[in-house]
Amino acid sequence: MLNLLRQSSSSRICGSLHLGSKSSSSIIASPSATSSSTYFNSIAQSARLFHSSITTCVGVDDTILSTKPTLMEEGFQLSELEKQPRISHRERKRRRMIAIEKAKRAATGAPSLQDEIYNKRPVVEFPNRYFALYLPSVVNKTSKVVFHVPMDYTKPEIKEYLETYYGLRIKSVATIIIPGGLKRSRTVRGKFDKQPDIKKAIVTLYEPVDLGFSDELKIELSRHYDKRLNAKIKEARAAAEKMKQEGGADMPEGSEEEQMKQLEEAHRKMEEAKTRVKQQQQVENVEVKDK
Repeated sequence: MLNLLRQSSSSRICGSLHLGSKSSSSIIASPSATSSSTYFNSIAQSARLFHSSITTCVGVDDTILSTKPTLMEEGFQLSELEKQPRISHRERKRRRMIAIEKAKRAATGAPSLQDEIYNKRPVVEFPNRYFALYLPSVVNKTSKVVFHVPMDYTKPEIKEYLETYYGLRIKSVATIIIPGGLKRSRTVRGKFDKQPDIKKAIVTLYEPVDLGFSDELKIELSRHYDKRLNAKIKEARAAAEKMKQEGGADMPEGSEEEQMKQLEEAHRKMEEAKTRVKQQQQVENVEVKDK
């Protein structure tokens, strides 16, 4: 089929040249030429043009047949024409950091990067980033905590980060993106600027864990917790009295007792935190006096 295409292309070229020779001969051999010498000269010129057109067609055909398309070359593969995958900025940064670390280790004679990192401890390709903890309940240890995480972190990366740097045993990770609100611009009148979006990671742990808040923070949070707990107890008592007045139904005895136990436990922990803070302050005062 390729040879037929070449023959057709060469025939088109020859046809165009042949038509050109005919037109030139017709122009030269016009009826206006009166003398016989002029007539015979025009015939000779048209013959020369026709001969030159045949020779050029043969040369073109030879050149076409001598060349091969790129697909007919030996060892050619279509995969060479495919676009190479694009390397992200994060991958380039990781490769650059590994190259710098390898150069440092080669200069100092330290063990190789592969032996130290990839075989002895888990690989974490990102450094410490901003992970803010939305504080859980102080009194009761919880197995579900919420973190404010960067927008470009995925669920596996969040899990690997928390397990590596904080030693948490994570069961599952769920993320939610809260769109940022609109805020009135202070520079341009009538303009509203969009606040950045917030990404939260809801992390479920295998076991309830106390994440080690400071005693001062525990005292402050326990006060707010006591206020909320007292409000809940008041609502429960009011609902129980209302049910007794309306239908004479009795509330279960264990519900109010459990709430009171939680309240007592909260006060006990708050007092323990206060005593620890006082002891630390006394120790610091003694150290200052000794100096």
